[in-house]
Amino acid sequence: MMEQNNCDGGGPHRPGVVKVYPIGGSGNLILCQSCFGHERGFEMDRLKTAQVPNSEWNLPKWEDAKVYGEEE
Repeated sequence: MMEQNNCDGGGPHRPGVVKVYPIGGSGNLILCQSCFGHERGFEMDRLKTAQVPNSEWNLPKWEDAKVYGEEE
């Protein structure tokens, strides 16, 4: 299990596992739970600003995200 010291986010970090946050174009971020939430909030704000209907949002959830470093 990977610890938060591998987090790509800007913090503040939450100790524990890091998970994969897909960003499109086959790219991913590796984020702790705190940074995952910040990234999700940033994406929500971006979608609201772009006036994308909520029904079209397809944002990853922490509970469903793949743990970084674990085999599928």
